[in-house]
Amino acid sequence: MPLKAINNNDVAFANILHALGEFGKFQQRLVALIFIPGILLAFMYAECFVFADQKHYCNTSWILAVGPNLSEAEQLNLTLPRAHNGSFLTCLMYLPVPWDLESIIQFGLNHTATCQDGWVYPNSTTRSLINEFDLVCGKKPDEESLQSISMAGFLTGSLIFGLINDMLGRYPAILMSLLELTVFNFGTAFVSSLHQYFFFRFLVSQAAMGYTISSVCLATEWLVDNHRAHAIFLEHCFISVGVLSLMGLSYSLPHWRLLFLVGGAPMFLFIFYIWNLPESPRWLMTKRKVEEAKQVLCYAASVNKRIIPCNVLNKLQLPGNMTTEASVLDFYNNRHLRKLFLMTGCVCLQREMAQNSEDTSRKRNSDVMDMAMAEDSTYDDVSEEAAKNTILNAQISRLEEDISTNTAL
Repeated sequence: MPLKAINNNDVAFANILHALGEFGKFQQRLVALIFIPGILLAFMYAECFVFADQKHYCNTSWILAVGPNLSEAEQLNLTLPRAHNGSFLTCLMYLPVPWDLESIIQFGLNHTATCQDGWVYPNSTTRSLINEFDLVCGKKPDEESLQSISMAGFLTGSLIFGLINDMLGRYPAILMSLLELTVFNFGTAFVSSLHQYFFFRFLVSQAAMGYTISSVCLATEWLVDNHRAHAIFLEHCFISVGVLSLMGLSYSLPHWRLLFLVGGAPMFLFIFYIWNLPESPRWLMTKRKVEEAKQVLCYAASVNKRIIPCNVLNKLQLPGNMTTEASVLDFYNNRHLRKLFLMTGCVCLQREMAQNSEDTSRKRNSDVMDMAMAEDSTYDDVSEEAAKNTILNAQISRLEEDISTNTAL
């Protein structure tokens, strides 16, 4: 379609939308129906709660076989090595020995190794992915991996649902993205491995991006002037409410699976009422469906109790020539779009630089901790050799005492 014809249609649409009511009952209901499900888009940030760090130690329940009456503090003191600051090392343990409890208490354990029987979480009151799959001691996925999965979902979602929006319409795209968001967000509660969890979260991110694109397109194409900005601002408010709800649920529910069950169940209700959404008249015009576009516009006017003048409605016509002449160069030549693109790019670049700086600092701190643990491991090896010498000297002393006793007799 020639650009001049596109501009003429934009003017005709603007006049019609002003005639049927800029933000009447129809638009208010439309915005509410579209953006209320945005509350559940907040579950994209569920990783902040299900991957929360939890205090852990190696599972050393083997010592209870020789000392069933040991308290938890005594068990940890006998079976876990300590760091220089006196705290227990969380990823190392003393290897089991075939000694009785009295010998263990007298001589102590010295040979250290990594955790062999899993981990325990003594102070944990909730069940999270950390203690569900034992994501500790280097097994926890870093933030870069989690962000990469979400970004990959956003990328594929924008490509797939962008094509669906153009080919099938805004309404089918909203319905498909909401269905995908519902199924895989609810299904996250039933995953049996970490890889399945990542796959489901990838699809949830994909659907969330698809729903965001489709809902914003449909809302802005039914609104004019400042009401478009107000609608987008309102969508972000709904997402903020969802984040607050997610925070409350995560702290009140004892299991991470319940978080996705309780948070994903209401999505099934949205699928039923979403059928009442109208299609975008602008998209209908691009597909040469002029009469259908006029019908939805007249329906909107009737809901707002307004009448669109016939001379205004009849201006909504397709030009005779439908050849597509728009290209990427049209985007580049538009000064306003070019300025928005540059400003958005600068903001994203600054954000990425700040994020990379924070990640580098966090990695440096992690390296320092690893070096400290390595020093503790070396210290344990030295202590082990000293403990062996102590045990040998004690045995020699006992042998000398026995010899002296026999000589005296």
